[in-house]
Amino acid sequence: MEWNGGVATEAKQPVPAGTYDAMPTEITEEEGKYGTMIRIEFLIFTNNTFNEHKVSGLCSPNITPESKWGRWITAITGQPVQPGTHYAPNQLLNRDCRIVVENTTSDSGRVFDNVKDVLPSRQRLTQEKIGPF
Repeated sequence: MEWNGGVATEAKQPVPAGTYDAMPTEITEEEGKYGTMIRIEFLIFTNNTFNEHKVSGLCSPNITPESKWGRWITAITGQPVQPGTHYAPNQLLNRDCRIVVENTTSDSGRVFDNVKDVLPSRQRLTQEKIGPF
């Protein structure tokens, strides 16, 4: 069980490690151990128990082609990040992509699901391989 505001709630079942079709639904900034971080929440779309589960991933706000956040923006938009380009959350939300989920276990034994990576959507990958229709 978890405690939330003094109310006992059941802990959700973690999403198993794997790759899932998803879309970002919320992007927020928060202060982390090493400074400001970006939290991206994704909604999973699958034909099993985990359909419409939400999982999130953290990254630093640095945007370069090599940074985690830059690679994730490229996967979500289908466009490489460009120096000097500004990205607003509404440009990234509700766009199809795929996420790689990994599980981590706390010292107390609780399993967490985390977004390890973001990949282009299957449809975009197919169009890139075949070319425009």
